[in-house]
Amino acid sequence: MKLALFLPILLFFASGCQMNRGKPFFSGEWGYFDKTKADSIIKVKNEPKKTKDEPKKIKNEAKKATKNNKKAKINEPKKTIIIAGSKPHSMKYNVAGSICMFLNKMHDLNIHCVVEPTSSVRYAMNHYNQYDFIISQTSLEKDFMNNKQLTSMFSLFPETFTILVSEKSGIKSIQDLKGKKIYVGKGENSAKIALSEILKHSNMSISDVNIISGVNMSHALCNSSIDAIATDINHPDGDVDEFVTECGVKILPIPEQDISKIVTEHDEYLASKINISAYPGYNKDIASFAIMTNLIATSRVDEKLAYKITKAVFDNMPKFKMYNKVFLDVEKDKMTEMKNGLMLPIHKGALKYYKENNIIKK
Repeated sequence: MKLALFLPILLFFASGCQMNRGKPFFSGEWGYFDKTKADSIIKVKNEPKKTKDEPKKIKNEAKKATKNNKKAKINEPKKTIIIAGSKPHSMKYNVAGSICMFLNKMHDLNIHCVVEPTSSVRYAMNHYNQYDFIISQTSLEKDFMNNKQLTSMFSLFPETFTILVSEKSGIKSIQDLKGKKIYVGKGENSAKIALSEILKHSNMSISDVNIISGVNMSHALCNSSIDAIATDINHPDGDVDEFVTECGVKILPIPEQDISKIVTEHDEYLASKINISAYPGYNKDIASFAIMTNLIATSRVDEKLAYKITKAVFDNMPKFKMYNKVFLDVEKDKMTEMKNGLMLPIHKGALKYYKENNIIKK
């Protein structure tokens, strides 16, 4: 009788064990105890409570990570860039040096800029694959307009075509240059090209004058070993001031009608004047024409680098102007002019910056 009473209970437990073989007796399927839920409850209870300072802590950790990334960037090896700067001690060489000094001080760029002397601007442009940037001139750039490996970054300053004549030369006008000894520097440079244009408008050619090279021009002009110097320079200039004050050298005026024709015929030239205050002994400005000195990039410069350098210069213009007196008159809106300024297409990286800042309209 007693066995009959307990038999259903024994059968119930036996069937349960058979159905749940290999599982804990008190499993979730039985409805007595859900171990998974229990584990999650324990986990939640053991988690630290979020405080009011939690967002601030996360923000500080993010700042720390950013700072560490910047430190890592600073420790990256600097990219070396080379600017071709013409002959040592020349204006272009000094300007290249000033640009490098500025860029090397801009630590965020993480670059090391060096100047490499060259025999001439034309040499640098013919051997462009040796350099990243070149200090160039518009009168020479026109010969390289079909070279897709050269592009413009920005204009820097004008260099005014100037003819200096010795006191004893007897030269009073352009026509008086015929048969005279004129120093124009070496090679087919910008001064020689400009002189050819001036002579052409006076019905002469370069063969009508005696071109001299390879002399110490300061002594030669002062002692009248040569009659004149044709050059393009940024005024006021220390050497010219010395010629004028100590040797009686004069600046030869150029007829304004000839200047007007030259500027109209050639995009590489712009009208210019030598200010009356530049040198003693003049009671009015001296009319002339000028070429622009530009910074051009070679195919070694990618879009990212061109953008960074353009941004560094334009965003820090007051600081940039401090590095060389020739930068003092630089104006942002004139640094990107295509007519009478930039002869080569603008580099994509520089153009991106100009469009972003409405310097060049989209």
